[in-house]
Formats: sequence, structure tokens, C-alpha cells
Amino acid sequence: MTPHTNTEFHENITHKTESVPYSVHYTEVPSGYTQALYLHWHDEMEFLFLVSGDVTFYVEDKYFSLKAGEGIFIPPGLMHQAIRNTASPVAFYAFVLSTDVISSFNAHLYNTYILPIRHNNLAYVTTLKSSIGWQDTILHYLQSLFLASGQNELYVLGTSFFMWEQLYKNHISLIPTKQNLTKLASRLEPALDFIHTHYQEEITLSMLAACAFLSVSEFCRAFKSLTGSAPIAYLVRYRIQQSCIALSQTTLSVSEIALSHGFNNISYYNRTFAKLIGVTPSAYRSKMIHS
Repeated sequence: MTPHTNTEFHENITHKTESVPYSVHYTEVPSGYTQALYLHWHDEMEFLFLVSGDVTFYVEDKYFSLKAGEGIFIPPGLMHQAIRNTASPVAFYAFVLSTDVISSFNAHLYNTYILPIRHNNLAYVTTLKSSIGWQDTILHYLQSLFLASGQNELYVLGTSFFMWEQLYKNHISLIPTKQNLTKLASRLEPALDFIHTHYQEEITLSMLAACAFLSVSEFCRAFKSLTGSAPIAYLVRYRIQQSCIALSQTTLSVSEIALSHGFNNISYYNRTFAKLIGVTPSAYRSKMIHS
């Protein structure tokens, strides 16, 4: 059984080693725990298979019901958690896969198969149920993968490609994307990098638009097309994500964390945190300390 640890719930954890771009986890949740999977996010994509139990899976502001034998695909960078629906024990496998497994080959493969799920990624979340043919195929691949994960790396990697082929053909490729997505991502990359590097500082739309050499109105339209979010909403969400790490890994006060993560108004930080995460910063810290 994989024990719950604070660091498992944050995006700074690497779910791969130098030799393999994936990890496989098995978790059993005793009946006394309401939360089957604590809120967390990471840079890798994830396939989860529910072995037993009945849970509701929350991914950002969407939720999905899962029963034993069903699964879910979660693109990179999305906050997610699971809540138990019944008193029965919950057990699940998680296959966490780095996008490097595909994008390391060449730019064409990255642009075709990975770029869509890295931007506006919430649109690509999907449950996996045995009643739908291609989803049932992925579920069977997952179960065979879990049996082989401890001894056969080549089999795991090969199976992951078969799974991805099913997912791309039957789900990802059917969701409309902008034809100029690659060009748009390249154009806005400096602005995204600026947010990720300077999120603790005051950032204006004018500063971000200048990174992309666009007017503010053009930048806002382009940013929304690429990420599915307005620039300031994306910035605020990123600040909240980073503050979660500070809440669980430092002894700084909530006020100090708010101020050091770009929030000059503590009340606004508390309200925004609760809206995005579902609990107050103090409650989140308490959960992480006692998890």
C-alpha cells in the first residue's frame, strides 16, 4: 500500500526516474477516510483505475462519478481529488506518465499529440468505462500494465503507446482545436514563462502583452484561445497553486504566504483560495499536516 505523504500532493514531485518516464502507484484507503485522494496536481498526465469503492472525482471545477472497474484520464497540470461516496474501502491504481515519452521524439509528435492537452487541458478529461468500446480497451491495457509494472519496462512503455493511440483517435482528436495552436503557443510562451517566473510580483496585462509583442486586446484573445482562461485568471490560479506548496512545506503564516505570492489583500487571498481549492488556506494546511 502506498502511504499518504504531504509531498505526494504537489506539482514539484517528479513521477519518473532517469530510466523510465512513468510511475505506477497502488493505494488503499481505509473506511475511516472521507477523502480518497487529496487535492494535488503535477506536470505529468495520469490514468487512474478504481479497483474497489465508489468515489466522486473532482478535476478543477468539474466532477465525475467512478465505480469499481472504471477509470479516468487527467491531462497535465490540473488540480484533482477524489471523495468517497460510500463507507466501503477504496483502492486504486494510478499510472502517471510524463509527456516526455512522446514529445522527446520530435516537434511534430509533440505538436500533434501533446500540445492540445497541455493547453485548455480541462476539455480533455474523460472517464473510462467498460460500456464504451475504446474506453474498455484502455481499461484492459491499464490492468495488464499494472501487473507488468514491476518487471517489464518495455511492456509498460509499449502499452502506454497503445493506450494513447486509443485516447487520441477516439477522444482528443475529436475536440476542436485552433489550427494555429502551435504558432499561438510559440507566440505566447514568453508571456507564460514570465508568469511562472514573476508570479510573486505585480504583473499587469500590459506587461504580459509586451512579452508577446501584441496589443492588450489581441493578447487577451490569443491567451484565452490557447489556455481556455483569461490571463489574470490564469495568473491568480498559478499563484494559488504555488501557495499550496508553501502552506504544506513551510511554517510561514497564511498572511506571509499570501503576501509573498502576489496577494496584497489577505481577505481576497482567502476567498480566492477557498473558491479554487474548496477549503480555506488554514484548513488546507491542517489537512496536509495530518494526511
